Amino acid sequence: MEQGQAPYTASLHINGKLACGASIISPAWLLTAAHCLTITNADQTTTIRPVLSLGVVVGTIYNSSEHVLAVKEVIVHEDFNITDYKNDIALVKLATSLEFNDNVQPIAIDNTTPVEYQSVFAEGWGKQTADATSGSQILHVTELEVLKNETCQQTYSPLTPSKGDQFCTGGRPDRDTCEGDSGGPLTRGPRYQSHHKRILDGKDVAIGDYPFVVHVDVTTQGQRQPCLGTLLSDKLVVTTAECFLDAKGNLASPKDTEVEVVVGSTERSPTNQGEYIQVVDYVVHPNYTAHALNHNIAAVRLKDTVGLSANVSIVKVYNEAIPSDNFQATFIGAGSNQADQKGYPSVLQTATFKLADESHCRQVQKSYYTNGPTLCSDPSNGPYTCRGDASGPLVTEGQATGMKGSTYFLVGLLGAKSAKGSDSDTQCDLAESVQLFTRVAHYAPWLAEQVGRDVIDLTHGTGGEPLPPPPGIDEDDDLRTEGNDGQHSMASLPTSPLTLEFAVGITAVVYCLTESLLMSAV
Repeated sequence: MEQGQAPYTASLHINGKLACGASIISPAWLLTAAHCLTITNADQTTTIRPVLSLGVVVGTIYNSSEHVLAVKEVIVHEDFNITDYKNDIALVKLATSLEFNDNVQPIAIDNTTPVEYQSVFAEGWGKQTADATSGSQILHVTELEVLKNETCQQTYSPLTPSKGDQFCTGGRPDRDTCEGDSGGPLTRGPRYQSHHKRILDGKDVAIGDYPFVVHVDVTTQGQRQPCLGTLLSDKLVVTTAECFLDAKGNLASPKDTEVEVVVGSTERSPTNQGEYIQVVDYVVHPNYTAHALNHNIAAVRLKDTVGLSANVSIVKVYNEAIPSDNFQATFIGAGSNQADQKGYPSVLQTATFKLADESHCRQVQKSYYTNGPTLCSDPSNGPYTCRGDASGPLVTEGQATGMKGSTYFLVGLLGAKSAKGSDSDTQCDLAESVQLFTRVAHYAPWLAEQVGRDVIDLTHGTGGEPLPPPPGIDEDDDLRTEGNDGQHSMASLPTSPLTLEFAVGITAVVYCLTESLLMSAV
């Protein structure tokens, strides 16, 4: 695991040595397992460890005893029972509140019930093998699977999980938790992993190659979501609606959201390159809902006119009919180009994708594919997307009226897709998976309304007939209200801006490299 990938994970030290993991849930409070903070007596009763023997280390993936933070208070669940590990949960209060940064962030608590076969991720500094004499010197993560209650009962009898309070996860070959991982977080990603996809087999983008690609950084309640956007006019950027989801998976409130746009940069995190442009507001398509996945498009309106140059230019929308066979287009994203690469490259990546025909899209994406608004890729020969690429543009080359040579036209935006064939280590789309793109031409009339129809002709070509435009927007309508009828499925605590993960449970009973382990639900 790389530094900053799990900024919510802390290590709990007892008498100067790392003993358990913990999860940051607020500036002052951490969540861990009760058995990490108690001493078991001869009569099987427990005594809470003295506060002075405890310490916490945050902001590092290493097994470090430097910068240990003092603990002020410990609260162990009053019904914790060491004999059956019921209510194995506790809170740790720090003597000094944390200051959040890229390496130190809180995680939201998942208020949903884990379902059978759901993938979850355990993190910890525990032993790497059953016969190891000590824990790991670096934080590790492993993918597990939620098991049926019947499997738990067979494995743990008489330590059977109590419904609602505990659940079991299963290890896979050579993949499990071990001694030293107790108390660490068990997490799941957001409902739409597409926020963080990456291109595999991609190539570096040079400055000026795709000058219409811009950076759209969205910050909601302290949570930063880096996205890409496409410049359609000198005052309009188009991106995906998913960029504006909050930590709970609902559309963020505009009053809690800040948006920055950077033009003229190929850097993944533009600092020394490009120009910051002020944003007036953003508009999410009125028919988009986070749980339906369709109409995944949004417009960002700029305050000032963007100065066009060789490194900053606009792109028109491709409105030709998409051929049913062998239509290729270029995709630009912000991620790694190797499946086993940790972290991200410093510059944007590009690769050529082949689009699949409608029948194939319907077959593999029955739940999400809708002809007209949606396109899908042909995954037979790659390339594939993974973390970091969502909201990136799909473009094609063509002839523009009144211009010499070829130019690019915007075909689609990478959005939600199936998780079929996902590689558990890199969360990358592999050969059995497809990528879904929002077809921008379907929404060209709606986009034109955001800056005025007389400002720019957003379409190119006459070969294709776009579907009727979506309903118009009334200025009094709030298009960016939270989804799910305002009801949140997650706790109100913020989540990490880098990982967008949710705390599902706490590692409790651990048997190294066995078929299952017991988790305390949070």
